[in-house]
Amino acid sequence: MSIQSASSLDDIVSRPNYYSYIRPRVIRFNHVAHRAVPNFAYPVRRVVAVVQRSASFNEIPISIKNSNVRAFQDERDHESRQLARLNDKFASYIENVHFLETHNKKLDIEAQLLKNKPNESEKIRDMYQNETREAQKLADDTKQDKVKSEMRARQSQLEADEMKKKLQDLYQTNEQDEKKIDDLCQQLASTEADISLTKRRLANLDNQAQRYKNETGRYLEEIKRVSTELDYETLKRVQLEGEKDELKEEYQYIKKIHEIRLNELREKILSDQRPDTSKDFRTDLAQAIRQIRNEFEKVNNERRSEFKLQHDIKIQTVFLKHKRPENTDLLIINQEEKKLTKNLREQRRQIANLKDKLKDLEEKIRELEELKEREEDEAKEAIRAKEMEIANLNNQIKDLKQNLDELVKNNTTLKDEIKRYHDLLDGSDSKEGLKQVLESIVNRELQNRYNH
Repeated sequence: MSIQSASSLDDIVSRPNYYSYIRPRVIRFNHVAHRAVPNFAYPVRRVVAVVQRSASFNEIPISIKNSNVRAFQDERDHESRQLARLNDKFASYIENVHFLETHNKKLDIEAQLLKNKPNESEKIRDMYQNETREAQKLADDTKQDKVKSEMRARQSQLEADEMKKKLQDLYQTNEQDEKKIDDLCQQLASTEADISLTKRRLANLDNQAQRYKNETGRYLEEIKRVSTELDYETLKRVQLEGEKDELKEEYQYIKKIHEIRLNELREKILSDQRPDTSKDFRTDLAQAIRQIRNEFEKVNNERRSEFKLQHDIKIQTVFLKHKRPENTDLLIINQEEKKLTKNLREQRRQIANLKDKLKDLEEKIRELEELKEREEDEAKEAIRAKEMEIANLNNQIKDLKQNLDELVKNNTTLKDEIKRYHDLLDGSDSKEGLKQVLESIVNRELQNRYNH
């Protein structure tokens, strides 16, 4: 063993320029797990096992139901693939560390053989410096990967906050839609109240029109009754006028009879007169005739006055009985008839106006009913649309909640992975990290080199 180490060391020293054989090996972890590792590499083996468990992060199934979540999930898948590559790098880096430890042991053995060769120390120093530079380069690359992973974690947190904000906006939009639906319901209730009030007013107008019709019928019956009484009074007046004409004819007849009797008496008187024998007889006869004539005229005048008085009394009685109602009652009847005619005309005009108003109200009611039907249809359509929108929003909210839970879970898993990387690289309170292991190895090798 010592002879082979010495020959290999002679070959290294005999070379004009030394090149480090430490290179990053792209080796999967499943190959590394079966390598024979010495007992001092047990912490490294534990680190590789943790990395292997973290490499399965991209196998978490996530249901994608939104374009933003899908884009976010694609980015997460990309980050998972990058994380897997980092895992491979990290496994390769751990393999390189394991290789360095093995190589350092070999170098320790070779250093023991080179104690008697002080002239070749500079070449060995160059060799260790190259080895240290390669190890430092790998450590820097690992730190850069760590910074990138932290930046991706912060970006994921910002996207999660943005998704929460969108979810809050959706809740606010849902509340506004519910307020609009309540306003539409209140407007519909007020419209129905107006329609019921209009129907009650229309019923009152119908009742009033019916009352006007009944009153008009009563007035028509009164007019018919007054017309019947007027016809009866007119007929009675005609009868009285006929009686008056009969009385006039009777008066003329009695007058003629009296004239005939008077003429007979005159002729009788004239026939009874004898020739005057003397002036005395003539004078006495003239006086007797004059006396008889005066008596006859007196009796005739008395009879004439009596007949005239009786006729006047009868005429006056008839006039008082029939003329006065004609002048007063008929005037009152005419006034009442005019008043009733005027009222009837006014009632007809009011009925016509009420019919026009009724037609207008029916037209308005029909328009209001059509408007109500349109508003009900629009309200139902709006309610259906809002219900569908609310259902869609609820489904979206449910999907967003599920996606948010999955994102939070994935974000938590990613944070745990980053924390594990941080612990593996920088170490923690309970165990050392890769940085401390490399520093201890480098310090130990440098100390061994300076000691030798």
